[in-house]
Amino acid sequence: MSNSDRVVLALGGAGTVGSGIVKVLLDKGFKVAVISRDNSRLEKLRSFISPNTKDNLITIVGNVGSEEGVEEAKQTLLQAVGKVTDIVSSLGFSWWQGGPPHTQSLKDLQWVSI
Repeated sequence: MSNSDRVVLALGGAGTVGSGIVKVLLDKGFKVAVISRDNSRLEKLRSFISPNTKDNLITIVGNVGSEEGVEEAKQTLLQAVGKVTDIVSSLGFSWWQGGPPHTQSLKDLQWVSI
């Protein structure tokens, strides 16, 4: 599968580190979807990426801090892109949370995101 046929969901893609990851993926020909609670961060991301890659960036305003928000963002994303082939994450998790995100309970993750 070529890069142009792939759709990458970049979690944390509107953040400082994530925006760099998104830029590189777009420059390599991937389609990239980014979900953020803050439209101004998505606008900042749009202004950061290369102008010739803007058509491959899909931005969605949504809150994935709750199960309902995740479901809503998922439906919006799938309507926009059809399917996601890859996921990368640059979500910021601090050391005090007790380890990597995949080892955290849903309760702990929700506590941090509220």
